[in-house]
Amino acid sequence: MKVSVTNKRTNPVMQREELTASVDYAGGPTPSAAAVRAELAKTLSVTEDRIEIAKLLSATGKPTGTVWLNVWQTAELVPKPKVKKAAEKK
Repeated sequence: MKVSVTNKRTNPVMQREELTASVDYAGGPTPSAAAVRAELAKTLSVTEDRIEIAKLLSATGKPTGTVWLNVWQTAELVPKPKVKKAAEKK
């Protein structure tokens, strides 16, 4: 899998960098978000816990995709995922 950053913007107010990257995964299945996060961490030389994947979109019929992500200055700034509670049975 190859990852290349296509757009990079610094957001000093939110203390993060907002990036867009393209993912090429020819010869394999569509990668999971965890696999993409690990590859991005290697490419950007940051720890995985500082990366928040906002959206991961695969191109139809092609072994490529686009990922929108945020790289936070510290791991403490990364927002926690929202957990939906199961609906109570009546």
